[in-house]
Amino acid sequence: MKYIKRYEGFKIEQLRNIETSVGRYERDVNNKKNINSDKIINYDISNFHISEQSGTYIIYPDKDFLLIYKEYCKLNKLDYINNLTFECSILPYDFETKAYNLIDTIYLLPNNLQGLRLGYKIYKLLLNKKVKYLMGLRHSSNKAKNIWSYLLLDNDVYSGTNKEFNIIINKNISDKYLFDILDKINVLNIKYDDDLNERIYNRR
Repeated sequence: MKYIKRYEGFKIEQLRNIETSVGRYERDVNNKKNINSDKIINYDISNFHISEQSGTYIIYPDKDFLLIYKEYCKLNKLDYINNLTFECSILPYDFETKAYNLIDTIYLLPNNLQGLRLGYKIYKLLLNKKVKYLMGLRHSSNKAKNIWSYLLLDNDVYSGTNKEFNIIINKNISDKYLFDILDKINVLNIKYDDDLNERIYNRR
């Protein structure tokens, strides 16, 4: 994974605010210190299965992950969750905030798996397999801010932010689909990363 080196599309204060919140959150989450936490942090979740019904997405871990998770819980004396799944909802349009594909992480991760970059990887999995872009509220929980802090600096996706929202967009979509998205959210005045600004400029 590569990270962007320039933030000309963003206001630097926006990134600093996110980083400050994430720093506080990660100090409160001690799962990274657990035995074998690195196996979960580095696990490739591309084989996780996703089912969807009426905007609710249920993510099912594969067998190898469940074995690692069981061992992780045993070694660290944590509660093991049988039939482990991850759940989130994506609202196609929110009339109150005027956001599209607004993701809600409230049921995404159990406590003993938080802070291990699993939520971040699940967002990218949804982006690659189910939806082409996701939006989130800036003033949300520290758990969500932790996820977005990684996404906004991830060069594998287009990203953007303003005072209210964050957005990530799949880089592999057509120009037509991409600019349809940008036209829809144009009224939100989102600042985009350098890669997306370059693609916008080259289309002119």
